[in-house]
Amino acid sequence: MFNKKNVFLIGTGSVNIDQFLKIYKKDSPIVAADGGANHLKKLNIIPDKIIGDLDSLENKEYWEEKTEVIEISDQDSTDLEKVLGNTDAPFYFAFGFAGDRFDHTLQILHVLSKYRDKNIIFFAGADIIFRLPKQWRVELPIETRISLYPLHKTKIIASEGLKWTVDELEMRQGHLIGTSNKTISPTISIKQKEPHLVCVTHSKFYDKIVTSLT
Repeated sequence: MFNKKNVFLIGTGSVNIDQFLKIYKKDSPIVAADGGANHLKKLNIIPDKIIGDLDSLENKEYWEEKTEVIEISDQDSTDLEKVLGNTDAPFYFAFGFAGDRFDHTLQILHVLSKYRDKNIIFFAGADIIFRLPKQWRVELPIETRISLYPLHKTKIIASEGLKWTVDELEMRQGHLIGTSNKTISPTISIKQKEPHLVCVTHSKFYDKIVTSLT
């Protein structure tokens, strides 16, 4: 749909504009989830598509003259789900989906659980949130914070490079999670039985994370 290019997603939540503009490239495809287009209007950026139930989109007529606006009235899915269900890309860089509301964070976890076949990196303040494959290897500076959170039950078969070992641990919500770990070597690897772990680390390493997931 986007010629196998990575796609930027913009939601209605708060966006760190400086962070977004530092990463966004003008020739990159960009899709607004409903009122996420309101952010883009202030930046004079025209999205390739606007998708959602359009209940928070300002000046719909303006956008219909500029780009493709897809209205989906279904109330059983979020605007983000509507976007993901109607686009395809190797990677999504998602801004404006966490913001200041914790229920938006719950939406992120829901989407990472539901769309396990899509590579999505959510930018949330100083952090990025993404799902790990069964086997993951990455190069990061020593002392980098690594937090692991299980969407569903999984067992960590082996790991290297973490200060507090997670080998042979079975992680699941309400039982055991692995937040606030840190790296002690430049190479970190994690092998899990099922790909159910979400990782949280600093957003400045997003490019290294993309490389590790491709």
